[in-house]
Amino acid sequence: MTGILQDMRYAMRQLRKSPGFTLVGVLTLSLGIGATTAMFSVVDGALFRSLRYPHADQLASIGVIAPMLLAVALLASYIPARRAAKADPIVYE
Repeated sequence: MTGILQDMRYAMRQLRKSPGFTLVGVLTLSLGIGATTAMFSVVDGALFRSLRYPHADQLASIGVIAPMLLAVALLASYIPARRAAKADPIVYE
């Protein structure tokens, strides 16, 4: 437990030393969390909740979209991960 507390104190010191980096990190996290929440709200409303229309059971289902979204998200995260895995962490550009 003391190791975690030391790590947290060290992280806070480093974040206070570089306010620009901290601001960019906080903004990036904020945008990511906001975008994820918005996407979940849309997907949840469109795919998982029943539609509030008369004769909603007669409407066409869009259940194919969920696997397609998952495939696109996996592909979009796989490509940068492969590039990062191949990069040499010692080289500064």
